[in-house]
Amino acid sequence: MKVPAQRSEGHAASNLSQSSQGSEQEGKSLAPPAFQLKASSLADLVSPVAALARKQAPVQMSRLGDYNDRDAQHDASLVPAAEIRATEEFILLRNTYILVPTTDPSTLYTEAEVLMACRLMLRSMREGTAVDASTQGRLYLDRARMQLGTAANAESMRNNLSWSATFPGQNNTDFGRWLLDSGPEPDAGTGVMNCWELVMFSAFRAGFASKAGLTTIYRQFANGLTTDVPAAVTTFENALKQGREQVFDPRNPDSPKPLRGDLVIFNTLAAHVAIATGGDQTGSPELMSLWTQNSRRVYQTSVDRLLRDTAGPVRFFSPRWS
Repeated sequence: MKVPAQRSEGHAASNLSQSSQGSEQEGKSLAPPAFQLKASSLADLVSPVAALARKQAPVQMSRLGDYNDRDAQHDASLVPAAEIRATEEFILLRNTYILVPTTDPSTLYTEAEVLMACRLMLRSMREGTAVDASTQGRLYLDRARMQLGTAANAESMRNNLSWSATFPGQNNTDFGRWLLDSGPEPDAGTGVMNCWELVMFSAFRAGFASKAGLTTIYRQFANGLTTDVPAAVTTFENALKQGREQVFDPRNPDSPKPLRGDLVIFNTLAAHVAIATGGDQTGSPELMSLWTQNSRRVYQTSVDRLLRDTAGPVRFFSPRWS
C-alpha cells in the first residue's frame, strides 16, 4: 500500500533589512542603500528551502507484492486501477515501454496494456509464481496485448456470425471445415461456428493465434472425442489454459472476476464458452457470447443472464494462444 511520507511545513519571513544615508545637499545623488544581514537571517533563509525539500521528498510507493496476501479484495480483478498505477511495477513498465522515444510498435505499449500486464503479474503472484517486472515485464505486456486484442476482436463481430451446435470431427461448421478439411477461412460476418470457435477465431483474427497452431489443438480434440469425450474436453481446456483457473460466485461480492480477454466456461467447455470484456453489468461480469440467444449471433451479455440458460460453476482463466 502507499505510505505517505511524513511532511513538515516550514514558514519563515525574510529578515533582510536595509538602511540608507541621505545627503542634505540639494542635487547630490543618494548613495545606494546598504544591506545588513542579521544573525538570524541565515537560518530564516534556509528554513523555507528545507521545507520545500521536505515537501518534495519521495513518497514510498507500493509494490504488487503488497497485494499478494489472503485478502479477497486484493484479487487482480478487484484492486482499483488507481492503486495499480501507484505501484513500482506499473511505473517501471510505463517509463520503459510508454515514455520512450521509439516508433517500433512492438516495443511501445499503451497504458491499458501496462495496467493489464500488472494485473496479470499480480494474478501470477497470487497463484504462487515468482514475478520480476524488470526481467519479465515484456512477457506480461505481450500477454496483456493478446487478451485485450482478442476481446476487442470478439466485440468487433457483434451481431455477426451464426451459431451451430457441433463437435470437432462432424465438420458441420465453417470453422471446423476450415481447420480440419482445408476449407476456406470463415467469413467474419456470416460464418457458422459454435461458442468456443468464436473465441478461437477472435484470437486468430487479432493475430495472436496461427491457423497451424489452432489446427493442431483442434485435431487432437476431434480425435479424442471418438474415444473419451470427458477426457478430450479436459485436454482441450488445458491446451487453452494459461495459469490456474478461478471460479466466479455470483452470490459472493468478494468473488474474483474475469479479466478482459479471459475465457469463461460454464460448467465445461462442452456446455458453453464466452470471452470476458472486463466490463460489469450490475455486478455481473460482462461477456461476448455466441449461442442460442440474440438470433444465434454474437452479442454482449453477462454471467447472470447466461446462467438462466445453463448451469455453473462459472470457471475462468487466461488463455494460451501461442
